[in-house]
Amino acid sequence: MISLALAIVAALCFTTGGVFMKLSDGLTRPAPTLTLMALFAIGAGLNAILVKRAGEMGSAYLLVLALEGVLAFALGAVLFGEPLTKEKVGAVLLLLIGIIALEGAGGDEPAKAAESPPAAVRSAGPG
Repeated sequence: MISLALAIVAALCFTTGGVFMKLSDGLTRPAPTLTLMALFAIGAGLNAILVKRAGEMGSAYLLVLALEGVLAFALGAVLFGEPLTKEKVGAVLLLLIGIIALEGAGGDEPAKAAESPPAAVRSAGPG
């Protein structure tokens, strides 16, 4: 449950950062630009903690992306009047099904494989 809470907060940071991205007018307005950068940095930090907790980069990252997509869709419709078509709503429902499936498949226990990185990652280190 803590992992889901981390994923939700990370997705909220990324999505709110996306709102400020739109408000930054192509990164030409300083306050919204700095706000979006701060929110993206916080979201990335929370996502990194989630990846460590979950033990799987793929599932944790997909969970945050799916939540972010659902939240962005909702905020786009509410704040910016973006259209809600049957196809878009159907796609969001598929994302929600995916979120439920990912949460059901994972749990909060770290995977054994996460205890040490794969040999390819270890050998790619400095030197």
